[in-house]
Amino acid sequence: MNKLSRLSLSLGLIGVFVAACGTTLELNTENLQGILETQIEEQNVERGIDVTSVTCPERPILQGDIFTCQAMTADGQNLIVSVTQTDDQGNVNWEITGSQ
Repeated sequence: MNKLSRLSLSLGLIGVFVAACGTTLELNTENLQGILETQIEEQNVERGIDVTSVTCPERPILQGDIFTCQAMTADGQNLIVSVTQTDDQGNVNWEITGSQ
């Protein structure tokens, strides 16, 4: 990891659920991506990190599910963000686990 220290933060109830395939609930990926973009910038304001986009896969609501999102910075750095669902309500923890 270059400029970034290891970060971890809990997001509160990002899972304004999206119903799909009958009874399967999915994380609101669009909302999650916006929150991650804002929080990564806020946590790295002293480093001047400007996040231009965050991309996360669509995921079902599932406690303990771990997945990876990608955050692109204005200077072209690709940050790897590990996301863990902490419950079945759409709450997650995240941390930057690397960069490319």
